[in-house]
Amino acid sequence: EQQEKADRDEKQRRNELRRARQMQMIFGPAACIFLLFLFVAFLLYRRAEQAKGEAVSETKTAGLERDKAERAKQNADLANQQLRSALGRVNEKQQEAERATQEAQSSANTAQLNANESKARELAAFATESLGEDPERSILLGMQAINATLRYGHGQ
Repeated sequence: EQQEKADRDEKQRRNELRRARQMQMIFGPAACIFLLFLFVAFLLYRRAEQAKGEAVSETKTAGLERDKAERAKQNADLANQQLRSALGRVNEKQQEAERATQEAQSSANTAQLNANESKARELAAFATESLGEDPERSILLGMQAINATLRYGHGQ
């Protein structure tokens, strides 16, 4: 029994490590995509701020060169439009990333349910297989399969 408990504990530990790796594989790319979009937004914001700064600088000299000031204003307006457009795209990409994260979470949950169900089936198969050799062990394994099924919400 102690060996079986140790084996179960080891299997559980392996399953937990596997689940943790799965979570990293699922959430790692989503986080990278989000950071990439955040970086792009930062660059676009910085670019817009530079254009805006140039526009302000040219506006100060507008008294001497009216035409030059008008071009600077147009540049600033264009930069603001680009910023709005970029922010709109960033928002869209953020929403896409959130949807992808939700889908990944749903897939992870489904995978976990499948793993739990597989474990219960495995225990049931071991119980059936050992029925001829050791009926007591078979009964205990069958009880564990039922417990696993009930524990993970499949026995309703």
